[in-house]
Amino acid sequence: MSLSLSTNLAAEDPRRSYAVRFLMMLYIFSMVMIFAGFTSAMIVSMNDNMRNQSWQHFTMPLTFGLSTVVAIASSLTFWWAYRAAKRDRLAQINQGLVATLVLAVLFLALQYIGFGELYEAGVRFVDNSAKLGTNVKVNNVSGSFFLLLTGAHAAHIVAGIVVLIVQIIRALMFRINARRTQGLYLAGLFWHALTVLWIYLFVFLSVIY
Repeated sequence: MSLSLSTNLAAEDPRRSYAVRFLMMLYIFSMVMIFAGFTSAMIVSMNDNMRNQSWQHFTMPLTFGLSTVVAIASSLTFWWAYRAAKRDRLAQINQGLVATLVLAVLFLALQYIGFGELYEAGVRFVDNSAKLGTNVKVNNVSGSFFLLLTGAHAAHIVAGIVVLIVQIIRALMFRINARRTQGLYLAGLFWHALTVLWIYLFVFLSVIY
C-alpha cells in the first residue's frame, strides 16, 4: 500500500512549495495582526469605559474552557494525520483528519452553548438592558468586544472545517502521500494557527473579565 501511494503521483515542485508556504505564512501573519488590533482596541476601550463604570465584568462560561481543551486536541490529531502522511499510512491519515473534523464541530458546538449562556446572563452585543434591569437599551462595549473576538475566531474555524473536508476528500482519492504533503502541511499551518490564536484569546479574555 505504501509503495502504491508514493508512486501514484509525482513529487511536488519544491520551488512552488516554498512560494505557497510563504503566502500561507503571510496570511496567518495578517490574521494575527487583525486580532492583535482587536485586542488592543479592547484594552483602550476598557480603560475609557472603566472611568465612568460602564464596563461590564462577567465570568466566561465553563464551555469556553472546555473548547480550549478540544482545540488543543484537534491540533494533536491533525499532527497525527500529517505524521501518518509522511509515512504513507493512509488509514491513519483518514482517521486523524476525521478526528480533527469531529473535534472542530465539537469546538463550535461548545462555543454556541457558551454564547447561549452569556445571552441568558444578559451579555448582549449592544443591548445590556436585561442585565441592568431597565427597559432602556444600553450599549455593552465589553460584551460587544467579547462576541466580536470569539465570533471572528469561530468564523475562521468554519473556514478551517471546509479546509479539513477538502483534505479528507484528497486523502480518500489517494492524493496525499509521503511525496505529496504540501496541501496537508498548509492546512496544518492554518489549523495550528487557529489553535494558538484561541489559546491567546482565551487567556486574554480570562484576564480582562
